Amino acid sequence: MLNVSAMPLNQSSGIGNHSAPPWFGGIMVYHPIIIPVMYGIISVIGLTGNSLVIYVVMKYARVKSVTYLYILNLALADELFVLLLPLSAASIGLETWPFGTVMCKIALYVDTLNQFVSIFCLTVLSVDRFVAVACPVISVNRRNTRMARTVNISVWVISLVVSSPVVIFANTDTADQHETHLITCNLHWPEHVSSTMGEAWVIYTFTLGFAVPLIIIVTCYSLMTRRLCDSVKSNTVQRNQSRRNREKAIKKVERLVAVVVTVFVICWLPFYIFQIANLSRAFSGLELDTAAGLFYFTIILSYANSCCNPVLYAFFDENFKKSFQEALKIRPKIRLTKHLAPSQAYNTFYSRRTELVTMTVKSTVPMTTADTRMDTLKLPNCVPTPEMSKHIGQEQSGPSARKHFQQEI
Repeated sequence: MLNVSAMPLNQSSGIGNHSAPPWFGGIMVYHPIIIPVMYGIISVIGLTGNSLVIYVVMKYARVKSVTYLYILNLALADELFVLLLPLSAASIGLETWPFGTVMCKIALYVDTLNQFVSIFCLTVLSVDRFVAVACPVISVNRRNTRMARTVNISVWVISLVVSSPVVIFANTDTADQHETHLITCNLHWPEHVSSTMGEAWVIYTFTLGFAVPLIIIVTCYSLMTRRLCDSVKSNTVQRNQSRRNREKAIKKVERLVAVVVTVFVICWLPFYIFQIANLSRAFSGLELDTAAGLFYFTIILSYANSCCNPVLYAFFDENFKKSFQEALKIRPKIRLTKHLAPSQAYNTFYSRRTELVTMTVKSTVPMTTADTRMDTLKLPNCVPTPEMSKHIGQEQSGPSARKHFQQEI
């Protein structure tokens, strides 16, 4: 059996993403260029995307709801992880660990911490959606940003505790293989129970960091689906507009959370299947290159999850999409007919064919946050009529002009 302490970081620590097969004899077969490059790509995308998520949630009011605070917590965990991922890339590229014992403990600890915080955040998101749908009274009274912050802190405290064995057993080691002096960063279990502890750790992380949370998530979504179906069947009276809008908003958030959870499972399930199968020696008959390929595929897939979520938010959440566009200064080009005085505001109308018609509303009142809410309206095939232009050109106060303008529309 291979001495796992003779493996570089990300190949043999026995934690989360670092559990190398004990039957990988000799030096692990890997490509010291391709894998670091892939790690680097994940790190760059993850840093950019998660930084944008953090910035957007902190800056824009429309993404400061309870759900988005939980998403912020998830982004913080992914951000912390991808910050240290370049160390793993460098370790594989250099075929040694040059960063010392302290950074070894930190890198392995953050890896495990990311695993637990991520799945715990997704569990909290799922429970939160269930409460919002199944217990609306409790949702109104208890679901608030203060409670969300308390839950987020609790997630980190619990994750720090369940990941604590890594700080104790992570260490560097020196080995000479093929006339090469290697410094490695791994988990070093007590020698007399090394094999047993390694297997126990895989089961421990799988149970607490995947299986149990996934059962809770599936249960919440099953109950939610049943509750929504029962609500539709029992509702024989036409619902009012506000209730329909609320249910539509709830379904959008549920879809976002469901997609994020599904992607998490897709990214992590192969890794855990590999780990559990490895415990039963299911791969012992495979060629070394094939086994190494499977091993690295599952690791890279699990790492990729840390850069997927911002992309999902941009595609499946309209609030995030708009906030991303504002943060990145992505705005539609507007053709102005003339220069406007500082006291004038703009109202831009978009048709279904995205044709732009720029109009000017003069106002004697300084622009405020409330005044700018009429800046952009989406109207089908909106073309200014002579009557509209007449009213728009009138000198009126800000609120009065806006009221008349709305009536004309």
